[in-house]
Amino acid sequence: MTKNTKPKRTGIAHLVGAARYSFQGLRRLSSETAFRHEAFVACALVSAMIAVRVGLTDFFLGFALLLGIFAAEAMNTAVEEIADLVSPEYSVAVKNAKDLGSLMVALSILAAYGFCGAVIAARLLG
Repeated sequence: MTKNTKPKRTGIAHLVGAARYSFQGLRRLSSETAFRHEAFVACALVSAMIAVRVGLTDFFLGFALLLGIFAAEAMNTAVEEIADLVSPEYSVAVKNAKDLGSLMVALSILAAYGFCGAVIAARLLG
């Protein structure tokens, strides 16, 4: 162990620390406008799925896909933060990294909103 390294936590202390870091990440992510918009739409879609009484499997799959949007948004924000720290001036590599992060979010949105919309529509129409 080096001089400035803390000993690794184990057991319940590790779980508490991990939960605290996750909460701090959620707090940071909540300052992003895109995340707030995505959370609003997710709440609307979850409410709609409950209102039309989709099956449990469809509900939980839709919910998991919506959580995937938040995971993608968190990763995209992390990439942007690191990229801006490492290379504050314009860089093609940084632009590409940010564009790929944006694509990750867009694809997760397409999958989640598409699935939720389809199960809601199927329930309403059939």
